[in-house]
Amino acid sequence: MRMRPISRLLIGALLLSATAVTADVTTGGQVRSRWELRDSDGVQSDGLTATRTRASVHARLEGGVSASMQWQDVRVWGEEGNTLGDYSGDQIDLHQGWVQFADFADMGVDLRLGRQEIAFGGQRLVGTVGWTHQGRSFDAPHQVPAKQGRGKPWPTRVSGYSSRAAKVRERTSTSSW
Repeated sequence: MRMRPISRLLIGALLLSATAVTADVTTGGQVRSRWELRDSDGVQSDGLTATRTRASVHARLEGGVSASMQWQDVRVWGEEGNTLGDYSGDQIDLHQGWVQFADFADMGVDLRLGRQEIAFGGQRLVGTVGWTHQGRSFDAPHQVPAKQGRGKPWPTRVSGYSSRAAKVRERTSTSSW
């Protein structure tokens, strides 16, 4: 899921301007490497090591608004032939980038807009697929009941979202990954 440069600039400007009124900003990260054995044709096997690197910024703003951005880079070791010549960062993607409004319009629901991880039930159809290197996120508005304790208790959890399938572009890499 690639973003246009202007989209990156606008989201970055929004997040930077929002930090002026923040009550709490946290940062985080993850580096996960894993060796795999791939047997694609039943005759020959390939061993490879892949790494997922994520960096995130989460801000709680005034008025029950919060925003989060999470970037990720997933690559197979040795996939880049020359690290001195490739400094473009073309493999870095926005994994999550959302704004959440707590108790939206006093309706007792939190509304989250943007790219986010969404998981329902056993995650067979809609889930984060956390066991893969790249994971999965959705570009969607998502509403969830406001947490109990705000004077509006919910006896059951009801969630709603709206999304559509993304167009997949073929990779230009020669790797079989």
